[in-house]
Amino acid sequence: MANDNQRKQVASQQASATDQQVQAPEQPDWEEVDEKPAGIDGEYTRQPPPPAGTGELPTDYTRRIRTGIMIVLVTFVGLGGWAGLAPLDGAVIAPGQVLVDSQNRVVQHLEGGIVAELHVRDGSRIEQGQLLLALSDTRARSELEIVESQLLEVLGREARLRAERVAADTIDFPGVLLEQNTEASSNILRGQQSLFESRRESLHGQIAIYEQRISALNQQIQGLSAMNRNLDSRIDSYREELDNWLALFEQELADRTRINEMQRELFRLEGERAGNDSNLAELEIRIGETRSELLVTRQRFAEEVSTQLREAQQSIADLSARQIAVRDTLQRTSLLAPATGTVVGLSVHTIGAVIRPGDTILSIVPEDQQYIVSARVQTPDIDRIRLGQQADVRLSAFNQQTHDIINGELLHISADAFEDDKTGERYYEVRIGVTEQGRQTMDEQGMYMMAGMPAEVMINTGERTALQYLLDPITRMLDRALREE
Repeated sequence: MANDNQRKQVASQQASATDQQVQAPEQPDWEEVDEKPAGIDGEYTRQPPPPAGTGELPTDYTRRIRTGIMIVLVTFVGLGGWAGLAPLDGAVIAPGQVLVDSQNRVVQHLEGGIVAELHVRDGSRIEQGQLLLALSDTRARSELEIVESQLLEVLGREARLRAERVAADTIDFPGVLLEQNTEASSNILRGQQSLFESRRESLHGQIAIYEQRISALNQQIQGLSAMNRNLDSRIDSYREELDNWLALFEQELADRTRINEMQRELFRLEGERAGNDSNLAELEIRIGETRSELLVTRQRFAEEVSTQLREAQQSIADLSARQIAVRDTLQRTSLLAPATGTVVGLSVHTIGAVIRPGDTILSIVPEDQQYIVSARVQTPDIDRIRLGQQADVRLSAFNQQTHDIINGELLHISADAFEDDKTGERYYEVRIGVTEQGRQTMDEQGMYMMAGMPAEVMINTGERTALQYLLDPITRMLDRALREE
């Protein structure tokens, strides 16, 4: 029964609802508008009213919202993935200017002089060893002739003294003197040969005098020695005869007078013998003295030769040094280019111009030297750079749209920071050298470097993602904030 009652109530409710739907007036799909809305000039159409009932949006708007959400999600995921995975090159950017590794080659002259020839002008391109200009060489050439003449004379003198020192019969002159084949060299040869012969004759004459004196003394000694031998024989004979007379006198067979005469003669002979011995001793002394004088003469001559030889050798050394210096001066009257490059700053322009000693005549900008870019790195970036890092160099003088960057390498980092006198900004000075690849790029695109050209340097510090770039300041700030005081 209960189930039947429930079924009746449900059926009654459905019937009531059906009646209400039948009796309710029918709603039109749009409302009639009699008047044109204000502010609308063109045609207008009737729009259906929003759907009645539940208030849900049309199916088209829902699809659009879903599409928009998907686009946002895809974009966010794509950008996030790119920021987290895609590598970006990091670099420290620093302004700089071009330097020349060896700087400009300055051409100067030590002594100065008068310009005799001028072969270049400002802007001339020259090769290494090319003649730039020549100075008057009159004074240097005259001085060289004087020095060389003096040197030849001393060389001849030295050769003579060497021959005298060893008592040679001829002089061995040096080849440099024999090869001259000039009137001056011939005069030197004849003069030294004549002096050699005269000095040798003088020495030999003195030696001959001493030797003759010694010979005469020896002859006197020989004569006295012969006399002594004769006296010795007579003395022996008188002594024997005297002994016989004394024996007869003892027998009273001889007279005393005869014995006395024989004794006196014997004493005389012995006295003469003693005088001869004294003369012999004196002659020996005189021979010794003469030999000493001869030795002194030889020694004095040898010492004189040695002294003059030392002086000659010293003069040769001095004159040789002067000759080298004067030849160098003469050679430097022709100024040659020390390097291949371009002439700048020429200070003389006419023949006959006077150049003072030490003045700068011109400068040469080398072409084949390594170019270096000097740049200023800010102090906060110094921990990001290391020697040997690759760098990109942009030359401001060339169009950046048509010319590529130049490859370089970090060669130098200053040991301490500098301070700009004008701005007070502190910086580190770094130097970037152009690599071989960078030189090839410059050659291919017709670029060149000159000292003082402005440049921009980007020192490569490695790869990082965009997310790391964004989070790096935050991590640094957190790192500082989370540290205990």
